[in-house]
Amino acid sequence: MVSPLYGFPARPLDATLQRQIRAFQDAPDVTSVLNALPHVVLILNERRQVVFANRHLTEMLGLESLEPVYGRAPGELLDCPHAFDLDNGSCGTTDVCEGCGANRVISFCRRGEQSVQECRLTQRSTGRAIDVRVAGTPIRINGESFTMLVLTDISSEKRRQALERVFFHDLLNVATGIVAYSAVLRRSPQGELAAEAAESISMLVHRLADEINAQRCLNDAENGEMQPRIEPVRSGRLIDAVVQNFREHPVAENRQLVVHPESADVEFMSDDVLLMRVLGNMVKNALEAIEPGQKVVIGCKAVDHTVEFSVHNPGEMPRDVQLQVFQRSFSTKGRGRGLGTYSIKLLTERYLKGRAWFTSTAEDGTTFHVSIPREP
Repeated sequence: MVSPLYGFPARPLDATLQRQIRAFQDAPDVTSVLNALPHVVLILNERRQVVFANRHLTEMLGLESLEPVYGRAPGELLDCPHAFDLDNGSCGTTDVCEGCGANRVISFCRRGEQSVQECRLTQRSTGRAIDVRVAGTPIRINGESFTMLVLTDISSEKRRQALERVFFHDLLNVATGIVAYSAVLRRSPQGELAAEAAESISMLVHRLADEINAQRCLNDAENGEMQPRIEPVRSGRLIDAVVQNFREHPVAENRQLVVHPESADVEFMSDDVLLMRVLGNMVKNALEAIEPGQKVVIGCKAVDHTVEFSVHNPGEMPRDVQLQVFQRSFSTKGRGRGLGTYSIKLLTERYLKGRAWFTSTAEDGTTFHVSIPREP
């Protein structure tokens, strides 16, 4: 669940923090109970600083003592990238922290209320997406207020739920279509109707294979088992293939997908299969976000030593969505979805050595970008 703090120096401790740490060190009955719990336990003071952590944390971090942990914020221990925006730590102070489950739990506890929330983040050092259930309880020791957090890693549970829901949802839709067109073939063994049904079945079987490959691709990427195959790629041909793939796709029904008139045709070195997967997810998300009759525009341009692809739709994402859009389990489409934008960032930044980002305003709509080096 957490990443090693190897190389992290012990944080300077002021007199108040030292006194609070000693208060728990001098309470062996309390700490022995906390050490016996099967989860990571943190005790925070009112400045969100760790004054005690149980043995499960030190074991996970590979630490011999708590010295590097004292005075740090929960986001630093979880390796949240936003906890390191400032030299002295910024956990709980950035815009992204507004949607953080752990941050909300701490806020409830400081008001004297218990709370249980889920926290999702992508770790700074490993790029690994984790999901943590955070249970918080306000406590008082020697007349001072503290927050006790119990952290449970639910990443595997969330990953399984998301894969099952996405996989079975999409495959069931394809299988239903195959069954329906097969019935048409049985009723019409000859003629134009049968030919159309056969063509539809062929298209659905290809979609079925694509869904299976998409889930396998994501699984391999998360497990670090993917080996990109770098070959010459032409951006124009790649974009044409993406547009062709969505020509008969259900998400494109009554919606337009067009290529930007000034889109560049650039040759570069990359893995065209992975990049096709990234662009396909960008287009699919954009088509799902618009209303019937609206348009999605895909394009490409050369920028210095990179090739930048973009997919634009006219809508604006709400602020809370923008703050969480690349997180693994987050989705506006319902529980268990949310793999599309996550896989865009994962495949682009970890395997294609590029960068993924977006802009979203009421005036200009929403545009997702990926920038790929010409020579990775």
